[in-house]
Amino acid sequence: MAKHEANNTSQPPHISADMLPDPAQGSLEGNAIAVEATPDVRRGVHADIAMIRTNGGQSMIDFVLVDTPPAADGTASGVLSSRIFMSNESLVTLRDMLIEYTHNWQ
Repeated sequence: MAKHEANNTSQPPHISADMLPDPAQGSLEGNAIAVEATPDVRRGVHADIAMIRTNGGQSMIDFVLVDTPPAADGTASGVLSSRIFMSNESLVTLRDMLIEYTHNWQ
């Protein structure tokens, strides 16, 4: 089993919610981030499905808004709202964080 760079063990790195920056502060690892959330900026960025593809050590997550009802053959069309590239290790870290954050949901 491969060792993860972040902790040099076979276990994936663990990030808990209390280790994350305060969203109100808008910072990540000491760098200030201004997040635009005005109606003009948000327009057209809604997505209702996510698709993930992996190639080698990198994954691509596409967030898509399906904008037509499915055709008789089951196909539908949509628009790409966002595309994110992550290392597979970062994707595993994201998965673990989501599991931790949602483990009490019913």
